Amino acid sequence: MTLCRSKAWPHLLAAAAAVASLQCGRPAAPGPARPPGEPVVAFVGVTVLPLDTAAAVVDQTVVVRGERIERVGPRGAVEVPAEAQVVEGRGRYLLPGLVDAHVHLARTEDLAILLALGVTTVRNMWGAPIHLEWRDRVARGELPGPTIYTAGPIVDGERPAHPGSLIVRSEADADRAIALHGRLGYDLVKVYSRLAPPVFDRLVEGARRGGLPIAGHVPWSVALDHAVATGMRSIEHMTGVVAALQAADSPVAGRSDGPSRDRQIDHVDEARIAGLVQQLAAHHTFTVPTRVVMDSWASAAEVRDRLARPEMRWVPPCNRALAEPPPDDAEDLDRARRTLALYDRVLRVLDAAGAPIAAGTDPGNPLVVPGFALHHELEHLVGAGLSPLAALRAATRRGAELLGRDGEIGRIAAGMRADLVLLDGNPLDDIRSTRRIAGVMARGRYRARGELDALLERAAAGFARPPEPFRGAPALAVDGDPVFRAEFEVTWADAAFGAERVAVGQRGGELDARLESFDLHIGELTRAHWRSGPAGRGASLALDLDGATGRGHLDIARDGGEFHARGTSLPGVPAALVRAIAADTLLAPDGVLSRVVLWRPQLLPLAVGQAIELVEHDVGLASEVDDSERTFQVRRADDRAGAAGGAAGPARVYEIAPSRGPRSELVVDAGGWPLELTVLDHGALLRLRRRP
Repeated sequence: MTLCRSKAWPHLLAAAAAVASLQCGRPAAPGPARPPGEPVVAFVGVTVLPLDTAAAVVDQTVVVRGERIERVGPRGAVEVPAEAQVVEGRGRYLLPGLVDAHVHLARTEDLAILLALGVTTVRNMWGAPIHLEWRDRVARGELPGPTIYTAGPIVDGERPAHPGSLIVRSEADADRAIALHGRLGYDLVKVYSRLAPPVFDRLVEGARRGGLPIAGHVPWSVALDHAVATGMRSIEHMTGVVAALQAADSPVAGRSDGPSRDRQIDHVDEARIAGLVQQLAAHHTFTVPTRVVMDSWASAAEVRDRLARPEMRWVPPCNRALAEPPPDDAEDLDRARRTLALYDRVLRVLDAAGAPIAAGTDPGNPLVVPGFALHHELEHLVGAGLSPLAALRAATRRGAELLGRDGEIGRIAAGMRADLVLLDGNPLDDIRSTRRIAGVMARGRYRARGELDALLERAAAGFARPPEPFRGAPALAVDGDPVFRAEFEVTWADAAFGAERVAVGQRGGELDARLESFDLHIGELTRAHWRSGPAGRGASLALDLDGATGRGHLDIARDGGEFHARGTSLPGVPAALVRAIAADTLLAPDGVLSRVVLWRPQLLPLAVGQAIELVEHDVGLASEVDDSERTFQVRRADDRAGAAGGAAGPARVYEIAPSRGPRSELVVDAGGWPLELTVLDHGALLRLRRRP
């Protein structure tokens, strides 16, 4: 077992699967009374793209007052208010704001990038309290970004694919999950692959009663036709399609194990496509194909070419490092090629039948850059055989309809919310013209090209710097006399993954430690408060986690030969655990590399060449309380000069051999406080390094 983070560092994140979708079917709330002096903007002489047909309406004036479109009509027939900001529209095209129906928001920079690329509305497909806060801040105009509609936590069954998912094992759990969504104010329920059929049915039934749509992955053990018939609002990533098209003699039909799912593409009966599409059309079930996320199913050379695109400036270095492709596997590549060809054929039939398709992208996965990816998705849809008009409707009108907001967004008409994109080319002629953005209006706030560029440059500059999540934060407070303070950078494959900081106080013979860790990849902050107790092995531990995967709290107290943990898991439900723990075992917070500071009392007495066995019981928080016991053989090696972190004098070096997993090395200063920890993790170094 390595010292790396159990749920957020590279070896688990690189295997993250694409995740599911949302649909918000609630009626639009009535608009507020119009305040005096609200801003007025007029687009004059512009060509409007209504997207009801492929026709463009030339030489129009569109007047926006506040957050709403006030008038649309021929330039000579619509008076431009004297107080209006006039935007020159001659030679330009006005498109409804783009809707990305499948995103994952990890950072506020993502919001700015999306807005700058013309995305004015998003469905966030893994929700946490932080997203509810961002949703409100965007609506109040405090945070630049698209209007957010958000799912709650991923709802999955036993052994969920993603830490932080809400585990639903029974019908009673399903009822509690629906109640949680309603209580916290999420816009939909997102289901995932490992749900059992009775639980899935109960979720759908409860969501219908609660006025919440169900969307996401078709669970492996649920037939697609059943999911559609019960009222699943949208199917993400074409999940369930290959399983639904199995030939009558398929040896892997109805099987949910990984090898069988891989082989299902070999046993497809394409004569079944028409019936499948007919059912989706009849139930008005949306397909959100997210074809762009499947770009990573390409050869290593193609993936590296895509990683060299200029838009990768707007991807944190950690995400780029995780996107580095594995060696090619000819069988996997052939399977991917045939699967994508099938998906494209199904999309063409869906489009021809009038079955609803909405555009989504799934940022957070390899090669999927927020905002930029939606333009790639439009090109994929056209490449699959849809017309530019159909592709644009998938990213505007159909997205609005999926959200239940087709009376509010997705069209350019009086009374609609003023979400608009001004283009320097006609995307009905060439879908790539959606990239030629002259300006973006979101909720009536217009930003011209210069302001959009400034948003993009700020985001890119932020990603280019090492993360500084603690800048401006108050110093960590500790009980007793402060004896150590430090900040650390965390890298993997030389890419910045986050930062940590530690403060230690001492009162009598007991230690009080505060540790904070920020994970840039998943946008999560972990706080830990550890008290040594008289034995020095951890008498209590408090954990707080907050970020894009959830918000939770845990109090852990040692009581004789046990520890008791109680709190709230990341999805927001009660969590508890009782475990045996030996007196000489160190109680420590999982997911925090700088917890090695807690090893100091055991390591400090070692002379060069001496070794000890150190047993650590790590406790963390995800879908439920996580814990694991690890045994390390720690040997003090020869001292080293020129240590990290600006320490004076020779540094002590400890070689760490876990009972399983790669060896690691810990370097500490003359006082025994950590300078650097390095672990060889999946072919690259994971490093915690003290900042000078």
